[in-house]
Parts: sequence; C-alpha cells; structure tokens
Amino acid sequence: MTAEAAINVGAVPMTSPADAYELRAAELATWDGLLADLTPADWDKPTVCDAWTVGDIVRHLISQAEEQIRPWLFLLRDRKAARAYPELRQLDAHMRFGAALHAGRSRQEVIERFLTLWPQANLVMRRRPALVRRMTFPSEDGHFGAFRLSLAEVYDVFLPRDLWMHRDDISRAIGRPLETGAHDRLVVEQVLRDLHARWTGHPVTLELTGPAGGTFEIGDGTPDTTVRLDTIEYLRGLSGRADTPPAAVVTGDHDMAAPVTTARVPF
Repeated sequence: MTAEAAINVGAVPMTSPADAYELRAAELATWDGLLADLTPADWDKPTVCDAWTVGDIVRHLISQAEEQIRPWLFLLRDRKAARAYPELRQLDAHMRFGAALHAGRSRQEVIERFLTLWPQANLVMRRRPALVRRMTFPSEDGHFGAFRLSLAEVYDVFLPRDLWMHRDDISRAIGRPLETGAHDRLVVEQVLRDLHARWTGHPVTLELTGPAGGTFEIGDGTPDTTVRLDTIEYLRGLSGRADTPPAAVVTGDHDMAAPVTTARVPF
C-alpha cells in the first residue's frame, strides 16, 4: 500500500455549484440523524460557541436557512440586530438576533423547521443565477477584520463549513463522536484552500490524521517541513475554537509548529 500523494492546496478549486449542492445535501443527511438523537436534556447543554446552547445553534441555523430562501430577510434582520445588540460586532449581533427569533418554539418545532427549511434552502442556492452568485457584500471576522465575500463563496464554501463545524460543536456538547463520511474531505480541502490563500510563512506539509485527513502542501514553494495534526482538532483550531491544537513536527523545522497551530481561517 502506497502513501497518499500530497495535495497542493493552492491548486484546489473552489467547490463548484453542482458539487456544493451535493455537499450540502450530504451534510444535511448527517444532521437528520443528529437531531433525531437529541434528548430534552441535550437541548440546553452548553457548547464551545460563547454562551450558546445546543438549541441556540439549531435556532441560529434555522435563521440561516430562512435567509437563503428569502434573502431580503438578511438586510432586514441586520438592521434590527444592530439595535438589539449594540455591544456586539455586527455579524455576532446578526447571528444572536436570528437565534433569538425562534426562542419561543419548542424543541420539536425547531427540529422540524430545520428539517423542512434546509433542503429548501439547498435547492434555492443551486438555482441562483450566476449574476446573483457574483454579487459581493461586506463581512467580518474576529481575526481578519472586515472583508468582502461573494454569494457564491457563502453558498458553496461557508455554509457547508458552518453546518459541518456546528455539527461537531453539538456532537461534543452531548458527548458523541462526529459522524464522518466522504463529504467531510471536501469541507477540509476548502478550509485548507482558505488557509493557503492567507499563508505568509514558509511552505509546509500538513499531515492530517483521522477521518477526512490526508497530506496537504500549504504555501508557495517546496516544503521541507512536515507537521502532523488530527484533522478535526486542526479545523477547530483554525476556526478559533481551540487555541493551539496538538501538533508534531515529523521532519524539518520544529519552529514551524507555532505558525501552523496559531493560524486562523474565517468560519
């Protein structure tokens, strides 16, 4: 058995609309099982997402689906969120406001709404015309500040990534392992693609272990250092959920562990 060839992340294209539709559908299929297993006691368990509970995350994701189906809701809620939570960054306020909109619904109502709206949202995103997908809007991140995103990036990269990471947040909160499948690798590759786009240091080979792992080259040039990390733990580190995920320098410069583990990618 031969080792897997390293993937040059700089050559990885952004997920195509057709592949993104299938990716979101595969991710939503895993959510079906997760939501079905949630008990009333699970619903109020805290997660790593600030002061959000399991239920808060699901309510937040429902609002995301609503805003893909009816895009004008995003701007309307953005203005209301700024007034409701003036102490928060705009994006954080928007997410908090969206989750709060469904706070009065029962656990079963929230779950049923998730299972109804997200397949609709997935279909709507697939049918968006190219002209709309090229539109950009301002966003922000705690590590990178303000930047602009196209709707194509939101649909095909950030929403699958958000669903995936929040599913891990909930899985951890209720004490169960993250269910993984073939689609997880596509999520990982897009995260590393964004890491490569922001990488300013020496090139490095990342040997990611566990589900959805592989060997990836980051940065411009030929790497002479290999750093090994657990795939899921590393993505949590890149998202800011873990400060410094465990890493082992397999070959090369041991000082490279620090920039690898402290790197961040917008989520």
